[in-house]
Amino acid sequence: MPDTAESGSLGGAVLFLALAILAWIYGLQFLTAILTAVAGALLTFYLSVLQQKKVWKREIAIANTDKIYGPLYVDMWHALQAFSLDEPGSALESPTHRSELWPEILRDYRYRVIDKNLRKQLDDFYRLLDECSSLWVRVTSKADSLLMDSTRELSGGEMVNAIWSAYGILANGQRTTLGGFGPTTTLAQGREVMKNLRANLPDATSYGFSVQFTFKDGSSKTSDLDEEKGTVFFSKIEKEVHADKVYIERERLRSEILAHGKALREHIGTIVEEPWKS
Repeated sequence: MPDTAESGSLGGAVLFLALAILAWIYGLQFLTAILTAVAGALLTFYLSVLQQKKVWKREIAIANTDKIYGPLYVDMWHALQAFSLDEPGSALESPTHRSELWPEILRDYRYRVIDKNLRKQLDDFYRLLDECSSLWVRVTSKADSLLMDSTRELSGGEMVNAIWSAYGILANGQRTTLGGFGPTTTLAQGREVMKNLRANLPDATSYGFSVQFTFKDGSSKTSDLDEEKGTVFFSKIEKEVHADKVYIERERLRSEILAHGKALREHIGTIVEEPWKS
């Protein structure tokens, strides 16, 4: 909407131009020249105000991109990457994403600068992130508990601790071990250790998992599970986790985050690009 200076200069230019035409009709050349000059000056002022406002608008848009939309675009990329890491059937290796940027924006003027509709969408997106991350803490706690119980059962005694590792045996009988990871950890760590072992020891003739148990009386023992038995052991626990209602709700939220977040980030991307198009 034009401000007073704009509307006044444009209205004045139109008025003086009309008067100049009227003076010209009546043959008042001197007055026509004066009125035309005034109308031209007012029109020039009006156009310069429009141009200046365009420059100011672009500068504000660039500043908002630097302080708000650019950082949000990057932050959402990290969030979507985190929640895209799961592969169907494993889903015990996704990190959470707790944004530090959005709480900062909520606390200062930048929150009010954002368009109201977009603001609501961002509120919903980051709320889903927090809910999903909180559920993930409960999922991993469940996985840790199941892994500890299953490891204790495997020990056959009153186990107080256990350290897992992966091993590979070469053709000459030499044994190489990589690890270890404790029973209260995400199951994905066991798969990751085995993956790294295979990469570092491709010539091994066999692979497996080894677990060292420590019992209440201070004694200890070590047991081996070949790779197949170890995989079955971990997969059984994973299936129990996947059947848990907290895990199922977390997966529902994760799907919603990915679908909603990708579209929202694309929209923010268009806002980031806008100042550079003019």
